Amino acid sequence: MKTPLLVFHGADDRVIPVSHGQKLVECSASTDKHFELIKGAGHNDLFELAGDRILMDVADFALRVAH
Repeated sequence: MKTPLLVFHGADDRVIPVSHGQKLVECSASTDKHFELIKGAGHNDLFELAGDRILMDVADFALRVAH
């Protein structure tokens, strides 16, 4: 799939290793792919710790890829 890809992953995720999120991005055929590591976040607390950043990054990503 060559669809643009944006992945957020908690640096302290104990459910899915960070390496799996990185590998997902690495293996994507997309030429527009980004991996964002959220320091201090686990698997379920990304928005609690970085919600504003995530929302801004998603909005920026959506605007950029929409053109």
